[in-house]
Amino acid sequence: MTTSQAKERPDIAIFPDLNIAIRTPAGRQYRGKVLEHPSQHAEGESWLQIQFLEGAGKADTHEAALLKQQYRKSGRPDYFPAESKAEPLDVSFNRLPANKRTDRNADTLIGELWDADGLWTVLIKPSKAARVLYAGSVLPSQSEIAYAGSKISQYQRPARPEEADSPTVAATRGPKVAG
Repeated sequence: MTTSQAKERPDIAIFPDLNIAIRTPAGRQYRGKVLEHPSQHAEGESWLQIQFLEGAGKADTHEAALLKQQYRKSGRPDYFPAESKAEPLDVSFNRLPANKRTDRNADTLIGELWDADGLWTVLIKPSKAARVLYAGSVLPSQSEIAYAGSKISQYQRPARPEEADSPTVAATRGPKVAG
């Protein structure tokens, strides 16, 4: 596989058999199984749950075990947002809140992934590819970007060239979701 082919693949892919593959910008890879649940808040909507993501490689599996052990001892890091319910290597994808939906993001689901590197924001939307149900992006959460000791804030997506002169626009621009 060439470098250009690797870049074309989304960070997250959920397949018709409800298997999921996640690749973080830091290079970790995870696999798991997705459960779909009907929403308790909006008729006809659903949310997706992934528990116990497994590292695709030996190093990722080892780091995941250490993270879970640390979580049992110390809980979530202090810099995580108070409203975060992130648990190590579990992801719940929910629809964007109705008041934040636009025509462009109406079908986007958002979640958090906490791995050995830190807290990631994960975004998915229905895929146009026949062999993929959902595809999406992984990027550092806002709490990671604000945290001076973050290992992953360096993986912020660059601003579009036309926004480079405007730090306010670049900072508030939402992430691009692959699809």
